[in-house]
Amino acid sequence: MMAIEFPTDHYIFAVVLMDHPISAPKDKGLLRECINRIPHFVASQEADLTLFNMLKLEQELGKRIDWVASEYTLDRFIDNDTDQPSYRSGHKILPNASKRFCTEQTKLNPMFWHCYLNYLADPHIEIDNNGDTSYYYEPLLMNIGYRWDEQKRVANWTCDKDKFKFPLSCSTGLSKNNLICNLYKYKKYEYTSKEWRVTQFPMYEHKISSLDVTKYWLEKGWQYPEVSNCSFCFHHRDVQQQRQAQLQPEKLQWWLAQEKKVGHTFGKRPLEQIISQPLLDVYDHAPCHCTD
Repeated sequence: MMAIEFPTDHYIFAVVLMDHPISAPKDKGLLRECINRIPHFVASQEADLTLFNMLKLEQELGKRIDWVASEYTLDRFIDNDTDQPSYRSGHKILPNASKRFCTEQTKLNPMFWHCYLNYLADPHIEIDNNGDTSYYYEPLLMNIGYRWDEQKRVANWTCDKDKFKFPLSCSTGLSKNNLICNLYKYKKYEYTSKEWRVTQFPMYEHKISSLDVTKYWLEKGWQYPEVSNCSFCFHHRDVQQQRQAQLQPEKLQWWLAQEKKVGHTFGKRPLEQIISQPLLDVYDHAPCHCTD
């Protein structure tokens, strides 16, 4: 709704990838289009209906939506099997409420680098007489979809959430393409934190609530997943986990396997315990706060 009613110059959809072929979209045309957008796509944590609606939204907008994803799947981040600077102690670990590297590594990082390479105005590095490097660019103006009924989320937003801490290297050149090459090839890192976006909340500013959004799509005749965002996210409530177990049994097997492999849980209790308890018959649509 925000995309249609508050148009912008660019639209970005961050996809969380997984190494689990049986969780790939069942519709062959949808799978083919996902691979066309992200060549190393095998499967994702998004519901098939979410992926379908992103393509449908693109037609509604009459403008391309850029799909972005990390070069690594969530499986490899859990296994600490990446070619990036270590952000953990080297052992396998599951994302959880206190260590939410899933949002940072599979959503924010790909979004930042996509914007850096394509949209940030005149990104460049300057080196002073002491050899210290500074990174300059003009921040983006970015819409965040917090609604009127999410006033606490808006109030809790700080400028720190508009900053990005990234590894910087300029030993072989100062162009942005050489910088990216350095990051992944030569491993000579200096970390710097810069403000890369200025955020605004058009849904909140126009007092649009969850009920308004639901009515908006009902009138358009669109169907959305019962539970959105990543499947089986630890922020989802028990009743949502149980419902997803019914709707996405293949992805359930991936989440159960990860907990068994690592020997820990995503949430406070094992997922197997949550889905095996007596079925809950009360369902609410409170927002998921994974992006906080």
